[in-house]
Amino acid sequence: NKFLIIIWYVLRPKYYQHLLYLIIRKFLFNHETSEKKKESCEWAMKNAIPYVDALKKIGLKGDAVGLDLNSIERGHKLALKSNVNMGGSGHIHLLYDCVRLLKANKVVETGVAYGWSSMAILTALSDLKVGKLYSVDMPYPRKNNEKYVGIVISENLKKNWFLVRKPDRPGLMDALK
Repeated sequence: NKFLIIIWYVLRPKYYQHLLYLIIRKFLFNHETSEKKKESCEWAMKNAIPYVDALKKIGLKGDAVGLDLNSIERGHKLALKSNVNMGGSGHIHLLYDCVRLLKANKVVETGVAYGWSSMAILTALSDLKVGKLYSVDMPYPRKNNEKYVGIVISENLKKNWFLVRKPDRPGLMDALK
């Protein structure tokens, strides 16, 4: 399986830099051990707070309303068109409320996958009637997921969405330009 992933990268020269980064991260610094993952989970559990408290803690004032259920239902219907598992939705209510309460007009994110966070951010920007989202994402090696990236984002929201199909480091540089 690891050999096939390396072949996937070898056949895609635009991802060579990312492959080198992964090799260095995996083998030289050994950040992704099961012990480190356990430590990270324990830290997160110890420091977790309700999202309404998180909004207050970062200084956002206003009602926490969360993403509307109709948007979530539309997203679930669109996700059914994908035959690739790309993970879950994260905390889309927190993202929606952060963008809405900040009155953001430019947002940058990395890691789109199905596009749940993108959809929450774009919905908030649409509700504000202003703003653009710049997303950075690259395909999952060997999953053929390219056509499913952002699948839960409805067409009416895509006019304010710019997808940079690169690994995070070079993609963020492009998105920030």
